[in-house]
Amino acid sequence: MNLITSSSNILNQLVGLIKQLSPEEYTSPLPLLMDNSISKHLRHIVEFYDCLFKGIADASINYDLRERNPSIENDPEFAINFINNCIQHLSTMELSNDPINLTTLLSPEGHEACTLTSLDRELAYNVEHAIHHMAIIKIAIKQCYPHVTLSKDFGVAYSTIKFHHQTA
Repeated sequence: MNLITSSSNILNQLVGLIKQLSPEEYTSPLPLLMDNSISKHLRHIVEFYDCLFKGIADASINYDLRERNPSIENDPEFAINFINNCIQHLSTMELSNDPINLTTLLSPEGHEACTLTSLDRELAYNVEHAIHHMAIIKIAIKQCYPHVTLSKDFGVAYSTIKFHHQTA
């Protein structure tokens, strides 16, 4: 397995989740998530991938400047199509360690840092970032929407899964 396959697997899990939720369940603010919705966390995940894809073109990524597309958040079908487009985009990519500039906001006042990264490193980051948010989503699903079926590994770090397999 490589970073592209891992990313595609993550995104496919999100599509599977959306398909199990009603539009209201997808978009409802949940007290458990500090009045955020499943869809807000999902939008956050996929927009990081979108930022990465757009940043590759000019070798410059800034996740803080992501679009924050309300359609991903409010329309489950739009979200599914957006994610499927991300998966399609991943399928055309080739892994690379060529340098890419990464700009990160360090404070609300606008202080930034710029560092070098690569497509491979950012795909690895996006996998970990997605899993982190999926763990939060999983907590909300278990508490608020028990009819939804998630794999036991949904939102669990691969290192944790590997550790559990080794100690079983």
